[in-house]
Amino acid sequence: MSATQSDNDDPNAAGSVGEHPPNPAGRASAANRIVPDAVARRFLRIDDRYFFADRTLAFVDTGTRLKVRTHNLEVVHSIVAIMQARGWQTISLKGTHEFRQKVWHEATLQGIGVHGYEPSALEMQQLQRALDRDRAMQQGRSAAEVAPAARPASTEERRAPRDGLRPPTVGVLLAHAAAPYQFDPMQRMSYYVRIQTEVGERTLWGTDLERAMVESRSGVQVGDEVVLSQRGARPVTVRVPDRNERDELVGEKKQIAQRMTWSVEKTEYIESLDRKATLLRNGGVAADAVLSQYPELAGAVAGMRLAEQFAQRLTPRVDDQDRVVQAIRTRLADAIAQGQEVKLPPQRMRQAHVHQRGRSTPTLEDPGHFRA
Repeated sequence: MSATQSDNDDPNAAGSVGEHPPNPAGRASAANRIVPDAVARRFLRIDDRYFFADRTLAFVDTGTRLKVRTHNLEVVHSIVAIMQARGWQTISLKGTHEFRQKVWHEATLQGIGVHGYEPSALEMQQLQRALDRDRAMQQGRSAAEVAPAARPASTEERRAPRDGLRPPTVGVLLAHAAAPYQFDPMQRMSYYVRIQTEVGERTLWGTDLERAMVESRSGVQVGDEVVLSQRGARPVTVRVPDRNERDELVGEKKQIAQRMTWSVEKTEYIESLDRKATLLRNGGVAADAVLSQYPELAGAVAGMRLAEQFAQRLTPRVDDQDRVVQAIRTRLADAIAQGQEVKLPPQRMRQAHVHQRGRSTPTLEDPGHFRA
């Protein structure tokens, strides 16, 4: 029997599904034993086997793989719910064509990437229509539940756009994966992130979103409350179709395009950055107190001490010194708010430390602790 028919010895099995790539540690055993309550109530369970009420075997759960005996759509919905609960973001499929097609459709609707099935153009169009219907229904429920005149502004709406960029999108991360843009098989591959916001579900597209997810400093996962922010465009070289004067495709050519860059971080991480930036920008807390609470700000605090020295050498006027220090403080605070780590060479760090030892240590109540 071929692998496309079944990956086990049961000739009656429809197929099986597992996390892709397989977790080398088998994932934490507790995580791979999670079964949603709705699924647990739907079947009879004996060890790792799940049965219908008539004692017909539905599927077998080994923890790292789900082996399915039937093409029943209820079972397909149930195993997709199990995948979601366990945090499987990409899966591999084996089994009959019908089984793989059904699991691909339901898993993709939930934002789970699928290996082991190649959908047709018609199936991709059907999937897009299903996504559009789901989105319309959710928007309709949101409109019915909240009166427009009484609805408070969402977190997303309260944030003002900066530099012409769209406001950050705040919500619970539902799914993310590579897919043809807008799920149109005729489009190039892109990357999407689906978010449940205060005003409904949103799907954002951008090639750079894949990098942003991988490089997230806070390690975002499905189920986390996150903030998606645009960071501006950067020039990139892309390949585009090259056509002659008769509009015939003759190859590809390189072209400079602007690609939007993104960041995706947990809300709590962004809030922590904001607190640190505000502390540094306002200058209302002594340097030692700042370092005791946030040791990672050592570079920024040292930068402020050097700014004081620079301001003293630049002008004898205290007011002018204050303006110089405040300008540097603002730039450092902005860098901290963007998640950048402020580092100084060891020589500069020592220089700032020597300067601080020659002064009295300001108190928490001293608003001028950054002044020369």
